[in-house]
Parts: sequence; C-alpha cells; structure tokens
Amino acid sequence: MEKLGKIALREIYDISVVEDQNWWKQLPKNNWIAFTINTVETVQLVPLAARRCIQKRLVYGCSTGECAEIMYNFFDMEFHILAKSPTENNDINESIMTSTHENFSEGLWTASSFGERSLAHCQKVICLDFTERRVKQHIQEVIIKTNEGWIPSDEEVENPKFDREA
Repeated sequence: MEKLGKIALREIYDISVVEDQNWWKQLPKNNWIAFTINTVETVQLVPLAARRCIQKRLVYGCSTGECAEIMYNFFDMEFHILAKSPTENNDINESIMTSTHENFSEGLWTASSFGERSLAHCQKVICLDFTERRVKQHIQEVIIKTNEGWIPSDEEVENPKFDREA
C-alpha cells in the first residue's frame, strides 16, 4: 500500500488488488473509506474483496468503473450476511454507506470529502485498484486538482485513465 497524498484531512492510499494477493492484510483495522475502481476483467475478485473490506470495519464504500454497481451490491450483500452471522457480527461496523459514480474524479472527491463531520474519525481513503492496467496516475491527478479547489459537476462522465495500454 502506497500513500499518494492527502485531500483535506484524509490520507489517500493506493493498492492493487490484482498485483498484491495479500492486499487486504494491509487495510486499516477500522474506520476507513474504500474507493474501488472496478473492471470487467477482474469482476471475479469482487465478492471476496467486499467481504474482506467489511471484515476490516469499512465505514464507506465508494465505487467507480465498469463494474461499480456490482461492487456496490456486494458491499451491501456481504454486510448483511456478516451482520447476521453469530460468529462475525461483533467484528463489523453497525452499518456502512455505499455509493457508485460514473465519474472517476467525482468518486474520489466524494470519498475524500464526504461526511467531513459525521465521518471525521475516518482519516484514510484506500483506493482499491481492481484494474490490470492500474490508475495510480489518475488518482494523483485528482488529488492535485481537488487540493487546488476543483469541485465535480453533475454533468461530467469520466472513465478511469489507465497507466498502461491494454
């Protein structure tokens, strides 16, 4: 896991779910926000990843990319499964929030800015990159423009920009 910068009070980290099989062991133990970037090529990783995030006491899951809705649904489904489990329900948060975004930059902006008061205890945004081509440079661009005062528009649609060609 690599720290890429900071937006307001939240530190922004990047980790590749595809390249690091032990990615979930590096997640914070509680009170953190996930920004997931999902693609069709790696959709099979989503169910277990959602479970791992919730087991690590995820507070807010924000998703973008081709399979953002699938990640969103698995966050919700895994939360409910684990909440009903007599062996695991004490190890997860009482509730989680989830959202999807067609605009990559808006998704990261939301993850880093949402709930400044109600989620003030969440100081880390972990960008979980499910892509094979990586989006680290795009994350860094969004950090810079957000810190310069950029605010997303409802009319924008922006797909992830990949670091490598297909």
